[in-house]
Amino acid sequence: MVLPAAHNVAHAQIIIVGPPEPIVEPMPVAPYSGAVWTPGYHRWQRGRYVWVGGRYVRGRPGYLWAPHRWDREGGGWRHHPGRWERH
Repeated sequence: MVLPAAHNVAHAQIIIVGPPEPIVEPMPVAPYSGAVWTPGYHRWQRGRYVWVGGRYVRGRPGYLWAPHRWDREGGGWRHHPGRWERH
């Protein structure tokens, strides 16, 4: 039996193939005061994982960046996008 690489469960895409290990990226010097580093992550695109490099974004006072992550779910893997969380 061949399983599809991905299927939708209640509008959340579950990927059967687990993501590769994150790529270790050097964090460059912040380009301006208040810049926050958002680490890179693997994104599922057109049937395969694609690395999205880390970058600096403008920080939000009172918030911390929660990075993108992949969790095991429903017999596969589900992506949770990065987001700002109140500190």
